[in-house]
Amino acid sequence: MLCTYVLLLFAYLIILSLSNQEEVCDQEHYYRILGISQTSDKREIKKAYRRESMRLSIDAPHHLIESETLRENERRLRMAHEAYHALMNGLETEGSYFFVERTD
Repeated sequence: MLCTYVLLLFAYLIILSLSNQEEVCDQEHYYRILGISQTSDKREIKKAYRRESMRLSIDAPHHLIESETLRENERRLRMAHEAYHALMNGLETEGSYFFVERTD
């Protein structure tokens, strides 16, 4: 009985991983998604994100675009959004210092 549950759990995890094809991105991958170098600053990251957002905009006339292309553009837009926020948050925390107040 326990073996059956383990096999079902394993199958569920495999199906879940196959259905969720969004890549887990590292920081280097985020730069590639936005098409910028790793030495880019916040301004360049923001500019690249806006460029990608406009290029992949889902506000285009839907009757002129195939549904498969729409889905691919939506996926790429989500990846660009994730990359933008991850890089901006990384740059904000990179130079910041955290202080803990002493309570004596």
